[in-house]
Amino acid sequence: MSADLAGIAPEDTFRIPPRWLLVLSCLSFIGLFGVLAYFNRLSRDDYALLHSAHSAGIFKGTYSFYMGWNARWPAILHSHFWLGFQHPAALFIWGCLTLTATIWATYRCLKLLVPSVKTTLLFAVLFVNGWFLGTSGIGESWLWICAAAAYQWSTISWLVLLSCAFHKTTTVNSVLMIMAAIYAGASNEVTGALAIVSFAMVLRKKNSPVLILAMIVLCVAYVSLLAGPGNAVRAYHLPEFSLTRGCMMWLKNIGRYLLLIWPSRLPMLLLFSIPWLIVSPYLPRVSSRLMARIILGWLILVMVHLFPISILTQDVAPDRVLSPLALYSQVVCIAGVLWLSRRWQPNRKVSVHPVFAAILALNLVFLLIQWPIVTRYAARVDQRIDYLKTLRDDRVPVQGGVVDVTPLPPSGWLLSSEISENEEYFTNQHLSLGLGLHFKVRKKGTTGR
Repeated sequence: MSADLAGIAPEDTFRIPPRWLLVLSCLSFIGLFGVLAYFNRLSRDDYALLHSAHSAGIFKGTYSFYMGWNARWPAILHSHFWLGFQHPAALFIWGCLTLTATIWATYRCLKLLVPSVKTTLLFAVLFVNGWFLGTSGIGESWLWICAAAAYQWSTISWLVLLSCAFHKTTTVNSVLMIMAAIYAGASNEVTGALAIVSFAMVLRKKNSPVLILAMIVLCVAYVSLLAGPGNAVRAYHLPEFSLTRGCMMWLKNIGRYLLLIWPSRLPMLLLFSIPWLIVSPYLPRVSSRLMARIILGWLILVMVHLFPISILTQDVAPDRVLSPLALYSQVVCIAGVLWLSRRWQPNRKVSVHPVFAAILALNLVFLLIQWPIVTRYAARVDQRIDYLKTLRDDRVPVQGGVVDVTPLPPSGWLLSSEISENEEYFTNQHLSLGLGLHFKVRKKGTTGR
């Protein structure tokens, strides 16, 4: 590590940690994510898409959703594809692919800033580690396939799209840029709008036929998202529109994030920002004016992300909507640490070894905490599914047409597959539909039904 960063890190200020410490820090995060991905299970809307993929097929099922419920067709196609495998290992592979794609997209962007640092990939992993732990509702944002396909993967596509604009023009890069434009533009309304604005800013400084084509594709994809017939059907089931109530909820969601959620994640975000001091000479100099602009941009992004969900649903924003905000917050914290470092001149070298040791320890502690929770949870989910499938396959007569199942234990960071005590609730109906059951299912309540 020291040799890799020789002449790059500010040797007169920071003691360079050994490479193995950075590697172990990264591996501890990969291990933590891998365990969560391995014990992750289908939940909620996954079962509705599972039924669609099995009964109508991947493409026809996607078209049906586009016409009748959800116009985010690349995200729906993405979910249909993985659920169509009908194998438990598919969800684990998908989770690993999500992490890999996130790290790769971050790496591509980082290479534009730190092109000659051999440990760029490791720093990309550290960045994603902070992004992951800074997320509100990790299971819903990162490991729930229905949500991650629309939010996490649209953000990944946005990052890839921007990185492609600054990389050397090749056939592979051009194809990748077009694919990213399609996914970013048609998978999420807010991300699509931000992708268009940011890519338009790129076009002002850098212009080429490929970039113009990508911009056209991005805009067409966004139009296909907004014009989807399924949007009208979905809007019909939303609460009655009230601009006053929506704006009040918007302000409430902004306050909730800035005053409650963000402060609770701030210590971890700062912890993962300190290692960037090592490569600070390669990063843009953060002046007071630039820092103020970064903070202002962050606040605007927070407000933009929370506006549509607040106006349309007039309710508290779900965790999956907040997932991109952890990315922006990590960038702001890194910029803040770099800004402060310019104003602090220690009398002796400062060791960053404890920071990497703390990151390693933090990931391992979280792993030790989550392991017994998620293993027990996954085992109970598997038992429930096997039991329901046995009743289905044996065509066992069910008295009253309803089967009671034992409540699931806590799921830790994973999104729970728990259903309701009401057999008519949508999660219960999705479960019966996805498994092809000839009976309804409900969770045993305190009354012992």
